Amino acid sequence: MERLPLRLRDDGIFTVSRWYNPENPGETGRMLSLAVSALWRRGVLDPSRHIALVTNGSLATLLVGAAPLSETDLTILGRAPAASSSTTSWRRRGLCRSASALRRILGAATQRELAEVVRDEPLNFAPPTDETPTSSTC
Repeated sequence: MERLPLRLRDDGIFTVSRWYNPENPGETGRMLSLAVSALWRRGVLDPSRHIALVTNGSLATLLVGAAPLSETDLTILGRAPAASSSTTSWRRRGLCRSASALRRILGAATQRELAEVVRDEPLNFAPPTDETPTSSTC
């Protein structure tokens, strides 16, 4: 498997925020599947160790570490004002109760399993590519 270049320092964290609706997590699901897929392409065996997702009202913020997020990182994140008032947060294997689609995306163990997970979703949660850059909505 080709190792793709990463522009983050070894201790760097990429972050992106998108609109979030727990009843319709389209953009959040697609952003999460892209992060998982990109980490696999980088040779990461367990993307969940590199990812934290925090939602606060109608905003979801995804944090993706070049290295696995440490317990210190997760403790600091949990103390942040936005995280402490969040309605949903995922750190490692503790994805929120109501985000089953997001939990299934993060729980996929391979690209093939991720494709199976997102195949039957009413929204397009497949990782975007140049060939399929946008998400479809219901």
